[in-house]
Amino acid sequence: MVRLLQFDGYEAVAVSCGGEATAYMSRYTPTLVVLDYNMPDCNGLDVFADMKKDARLAGIPVIMFSASGDVIREQALKAGVNGYVMKASLDWAHLLREIARHVGPPASSTRLPPTPDPRSKDIV
Repeated sequence: MVRLLQFDGYEAVAVSCGGEATAYMSRYTPTLVVLDYNMPDCNGLDVFADMKKDARLAGIPVIMFSASGDVIREQALKAGVNGYVMKASLDWAHLLREIARHVGPPASSTRLPPTPDPRSKDIV
């Protein structure tokens, strides 16, 4: 996911569990958080609840990106997450729309190839 977000022009950092997410956010203030529900040491709603207790993190938009179904989706939305995208959908465009809805489009996109130099003899 990090590589895909970077490819689409976003800065992104990955952590492997809820504890690492909490430690990261104690040092840095992200613009947006994409949380999985199922993590090795806790669930995404636990991390979200901890964020809401911290005035510095409480206003950060959170998108839950999870394979968990409707019950977890309803719990997450009721708890106040800003969006929920099913992993199983493999709908990358849906996740990007959710991200852009909360933080705007990326500052620059690496998706567009550089403009070729007209003096270049390479065939494009």
